[in-house]
Amino acid sequence: MMQKIHEVFKKEPVFGISLLLAVATQVFVPVNPGVIDWKVIITHFNLMAVIVALEKYKVLDNISRGLIGRFDNLRYLSMGLIILTGVSAMLVTNDVALLTLIPVTLMIGKRCNFNPAWLVILQTLAANLGSSLTPMGNPQNLFLYEYYHLGAWEFIKLLFPLVLAGLIFSLVLAFKVPQIPITYRDEEQKDITSSKRSIFYLVFFMVTILSIFRLIDYRLMFVCTLLVIFILDRDLFLKIDYYLLGTFGAFFVFVGNLTQIFNDINNVINMLMAGNGHTFFLGVVFSQLISNVPAAILLANFSGQYQELLWGVNIGGMGTLVASLASLISYKLYTKDYSAKDYLIKFHIVNFAGLIFFSSISGLLFLK
Repeated sequence: MMQKIHEVFKKEPVFGISLLLAVATQVFVPVNPGVIDWKVIITHFNLMAVIVALEKYKVLDNISRGLIGRFDNLRYLSMGLIILTGVSAMLVTNDVALLTLIPVTLMIGKRCNFNPAWLVILQTLAANLGSSLTPMGNPQNLFLYEYYHLGAWEFIKLLFPLVLAGLIFSLVLAFKVPQIPITYRDEEQKDITSSKRSIFYLVFFMVTILSIFRLIDYRLMFVCTLLVIFILDRDLFLKIDYYLLGTFGAFFVFVGNLTQIFNDINNVINMLMAGNGHTFFLGVVFSQLISNVPAAILLANFSGQYQELLWGVNIGGMGTLVASLASLISYKLYTKDYSAKDYLIKFHIVNFAGLIFFSSISGLLFLK
């Protein structure tokens, strides 16, 4: 048993750490299953199921071919993918954009014979910052938008400077990508067909996106996903990343426990948030420790400074790997085929550089 646990922790360190944190904090508070956001878990299951289906039937492969054909060198291709990821995140949330586009990037990396670590990191950065523009771009925005009863145009105007600067920052970093001609292996072309099954799953993917926009109940979508996969492609159940779902679940328990613990020291938080700029900086700091979604939920109870909090938790999505749960998606997808160590070093260099830069500039504005 201990050997199996050791193997799981070695293979899935993020899951192991989040599970340990959940168990450790559970000692201090009563068990509360309600802290797990089942909508997030189920929605991610639906998306992962249809994505692995699109991979199986080479739909993503065809998309990667189409993208490669539109650019004549790797740098411009990278910039195109960064912009596409950032804009997509504004409309379909950062995690959906990454779940959809990172597999395409990985496919392009294999086809063009290059390690896509730098590009995946910049796409993640663009998704986290790009999603800041709209209320539905990420969970913390949607919560704060409803909590403070903000207008849509007011919201967009408030976050536009951050998003514009963030996308420019991502594109500037893309100049590190070498400007070399794109070449790729084409020996598998004869095996790629637009089968009825691939078309079906492409349509099914679009229907799944409708559930993200709440046009279809996510629970109904879950039942449909289970039935479709069970009837058509049962082998796909084995390809879904259940450790990623488990990581989200354990993390929800951990941050839920922390929230209950912090609720017992309300006076301390109230004291810390008193003063201009304090809400912003606490939003950044708490995001590094418990992720920006629970940080937004926790701190909103203690502050009416919604401008500072919105900027704090969105900028706070940079930094540590757990600062934004969407970043875990990119990490998990990338490390299926490549070294985790190399990725984590580059990820934290880029993200902490962005965190320090944007926090310093923004902090000066809020401290006035």
